[in-house]
Amino acid sequence: MEKLNAVIDSHCALSLERSTERAKKYLREAEDFKDGYIYVDCPTVCDLFIVENRKMRPCTTKEWSFYFKTMLYPPAVVAPEPVRRGKQVTSL
Repeated sequence: MEKLNAVIDSHCALSLERSTERAKKYLREAEDFKDGYIYVDCPTVCDLFIVENRKMRPCTTKEWSFYFKTMLYPPAVVAPEPVRRGKQVTSL
């Protein structure tokens, strides 16, 4: 089963209760949302809710760390420079 993810942007800071209300409203309106996460992105404080079988719950500290590092803001992957050994010879 594919996990769906949603981000709800807010331009003002929301309390945990208001964030929960917005996430529940989103879940009610999105009928195909069964598993995944709902991230309420506020300017100062953000909330993350885990959805399993259409049941929403707040995330744990361990889950917050995992989702933050892997899905929300993964580190930039920089490809290493190729290793050059010896002199490069160009043919004329």
